[in-house]
Amino acid sequence: YILSHGSDGLWQASGDAVLNANYVLASLKDVMSAPFEGPCMHEALFDDGFLKDTGVSTLDFAKAMIDEGYHPMTMYFPLVVHGAMLIEPTETESKAALDEFIHVLRSLAE
Repeated sequence: YILSHGSDGLWQASGDAVLNANYVLASLKDVMSAPFEGPCMHEALFDDGFLKDTGVSTLDFAKAMIDEGYHPMTMYFPLVVHGAMLIEPTETESKAALDEFIHVLRSLAE
């Protein structure tokens, strides 16, 4: 992977991964709670604050993602964030694919 992409390709791939993660974070932070302010690197991190008093757990949310055809996010990591939901879109995801993913998560969160 590294040899086939070279330094310019790795620069582009890492930049695209950061862009995609920040796009997900910015698109969902009004319906899902982010534990930290500001931009992220290659992972968008949310917590379970938006689920408070709903009777829905982080695990329930992850299972709903599976029902919608998506592999669930990394749950409960990092350990310092209660109910962490770590979403790591790759550099290869198109804007259309990210928009559909965001739409599904937004619908589940609402």
